[in-house]
Amino acid sequence: MGIWQCMGERFNGVLGCSMINELPPDLVEKLGVSGPIDEFLIDSGICANNDELQVLKGWPDGTKDVLRAVIRSAVHRERRVPLSLSWAPGYDFEVTVWESRGAGEFPGGLTVLIRTPYLD
Repeated sequence: MGIWQCMGERFNGVLGCSMINELPPDLVEKLGVSGPIDEFLIDSGICANNDELQVLKGWPDGTKDVLRAVIRSAVHRERRVPLSLSWAPGYDFEVTVWESRGAGEFPGGLTVLIRTPYLD
């Protein structure tokens, strides 16, 4: 569970309100239309070590594709939309996404809840 807490905090730091507009173009390019999200998560600092990388490699492809698509959507808009990630234990792998609409200066926001089994 500690791995999820650490990666979640880094995710929110990199893609949250204060930093999402600072993502460099070469990092954004790693969020291609298809392909693994691993390289983006490593190069952005969200995934910080080999243990975390092995956890991510254990996710089903569909779960990783959903996360990549949500991040891609947030950073490829006219006004980038900040993301917030949280984790909860679950029986299987599950992703839930909520989006709040922007108004005025507020660009809106995306919240991602990832449920995964506890690590063995």
